[in-house]
Amino acid sequence: MKKRHGAAIWPWAEMAGANLLGLLILNLPLSLRYGDKLSARLVPSELLVLGTLVYPWFFFFKPRTAFLGGVLTVGLLSFANCLRMANLDFPLLPSDIHFLFQAQLLVAYSPLSVVAFVSALPLFTGWAIYQRGRDEPFTLSAKWRRQCLALWLLALSWASLLAFHPKFIADRMDFLSLYQGKQWRLGKDVTRDGLANTLAFGVGELGLQRPTGLSRLDSLKTLKQYRPLTPAAASPALSPPRQSLVVILLESFVDPYVYGVKLSADPIPNFRALSKRHAAHQVLVPTFGGGTATTSFELLTGISVSELKAPTHPFLDLIYQPTHSLVWTFRRNGYATLGLHNFLGGSWRRSKVWPFLGFERSLFLESMPGAKQSYRGFPESDVPLFNRIRDEIKSAKGPFFLYGVTVALHAPYFPRARPAGALRVLQSPDDLGIRRRHKAMFEEYLNRLQQMDAELLPAIEYLESQKIPFVLFGDHHSPLANVLMKNKWGEGDEVAKHSTPLLIQSDLAASMQLPRTVEMSCLAGALASAMKLRQEPIDQAVFRDCEVASAVNEVRQNILYDVFHSGLGFEGGTP
Repeated sequence: MKKRHGAAIWPWAEMAGANLLGLLILNLPLSLRYGDKLSARLVPSELLVLGTLVYPWFFFFKPRTAFLGGVLTVGLLSFANCLRMANLDFPLLPSDIHFLFQAQLLVAYSPLSVVAFVSALPLFTGWAIYQRGRDEPFTLSAKWRRQCLALWLLALSWASLLAFHPKFIADRMDFLSLYQGKQWRLGKDVTRDGLANTLAFGVGELGLQRPTGLSRLDSLKTLKQYRPLTPAAASPALSPPRQSLVVILLESFVDPYVYGVKLSADPIPNFRALSKRHAAHQVLVPTFGGGTATTSFELLTGISVSELKAPTHPFLDLIYQPTHSLVWTFRRNGYATLGLHNFLGGSWRRSKVWPFLGFERSLFLESMPGAKQSYRGFPESDVPLFNRIRDEIKSAKGPFFLYGVTVALHAPYFPRARPAGALRVLQSPDDLGIRRRHKAMFEEYLNRLQQMDAELLPAIEYLESQKIPFVLFGDHHSPLANVLMKNKWGEGDEVAKHSTPLLIQSDLAASMQLPRTVEMSCLAGALASAMKLRQEPIDQAVFRDCEVASAVNEVRQNILYDVFHSGLGFEGGTP
């Protein structure tokens, strides 16, 4: 009797153990990182959601094998979350599923991690199937399998209820709403709710939602309230009218002195010299540590990602048809439009997204010969990009809008052998509160930053000689900032974490009249006005106003929904 009783309890003990160990593996790194803990009342929900990954193993395999399979599955999810926290300082989110389709970026960042993910689970599953075949016939009773299946279906039902939560679930469970949470507290909130709960609950918030009671017709009625803005007479500062414009995004470009470091030399002397000749500002970007395409999205569309009320990567999950943008506004005004990026066009879907945003031509790494690449696939120099910009300007037959995106300063920053005179950090790792390898990585970043500064100068001097207005800006801090400023940046330093240099050609800046610090999404409307472009009602409705912030109300939410999902502004076709 005791033997039979023990045999009946054993599978349940293995399953409960796998479930509890998975909960610990998934949530302990969050607690260690953010100094909070999973709310006790949410533990049952966390266990059930994790059960969707753990319980199937017990239906197909013996308990000991199933235990290992369940723990491995949750462990891989926890590993991905740890990588996310280490690089970008916030946990894994439901929208990160899109990165599964960005293989080149994942391989470039961490090839060993990709190998682990691609191989570990299939190899273990293959071994488990082999073991099941060579062992004695499967001995778990039909009753156990029915019970296991019932428990799995219960877990799936609960996870689905969270994912497509009705209001009473949202109110009673008091889960974090991802689009309402502040980024600086996101880690603590996810720790309190549990990562599995957050991922399940966040699925229902993916994508844009049309405000209740509104339709596309309402968006069209709103646009009729506007009248096209005829360009004002050209000012002397921007004479002759219809000048061209060059905008260059500088990958991971910031002033390193904001980190409180002492250096053997200034890495960006040329940029500082340019700042004295032109207008230097700070721009608030939407991302930290990564996310170049999200910064590009705000610049080109004039829409803040905070307005979308959804955790999203716009280039990956929103832009699948012609979409209103600053680029289309230039095209309607007779400008040629060109996007240049010295990396793979498939990265962040740029080769597909840029034409939808209005670029007549989009050129990528394949069109820029001479770009030496690191073993991770990233170009080691931006000179081919700057050369291509100069060549395109020389061959232009009319006014143009050119948008260039650099990449040579992209992470990772694995230290390389440098000459004795290379730029160094004068403080010790202990003085900086970091590890020795992080100091070496930061010095690698600084030397590459110095290289970018040297490569950038001839390109800007050429623009100056041609009297072409230009805009330069950094897209975000490097992921190393997360290490350098750990425990130094707090809740009140959100602006510092999202501020990067913005340099605007002096005559253009005089027409734009920007404050010292400006949001990235406000630049589209300011540039359209400063360049004396005729603006249609759709431009006035969508581009954020730098002086009077666009109200985030249901009318605007409805317009933004139709911009992405119903081709608002393209009723007559594309220009």
